[in-house]
Amino acid sequence: MTKNQKIDVARTLFLMTEKTQKEICEFVNWTEKTFTEQKQKGKWNEMRDTKSLTKQQIISMLHSQTLKIVEVAKDEDRILTAREVDSIAKLAASIDKLEKKATIETYIEVFEEYNHWLMNVNVDFVQRNNQYQDLFIQSKINK
Repeated sequence: MTKNQKIDVARTLFLMTEKTQKEICEFVNWTEKTFTEQKQKGKWNEMRDTKSLTKQQIISMLHSQTLKIVEVAKDEDRILTAREVDSIAKLAASIDKLEKKATIETYIEVFEEYNHWLMNVNVDFVQRNNQYQDLFIQSKINK
């Protein structure tokens, strides 16, 4: 395997499987130091972290925050303050924006599902295509 192929394979295994760093290093014939350097250079942890919190989980947290604001006012038997109304409006706008816009997590999810399907069709293409998918994701992260 070429250096770039090793990077593609290691990144794919890191993002799409539960393999340990040691297992991935054995597979691509790297030292753990090389793996760590490539992981940091390619921001693989950021990509993996982005996947861990789904858009729906974020939306649910925003809904919970909204409910808490309303419940506090209700428990205190009062109307919402201007500040609370403003906070609810901002939370609602965030929810609306999230529901309409694809997040980085959404892109990664789609790429991951597509790559799983494509692995059965053309493994070489998956490895070549990963670099472009990663560039796309990194451009979204850096915006």
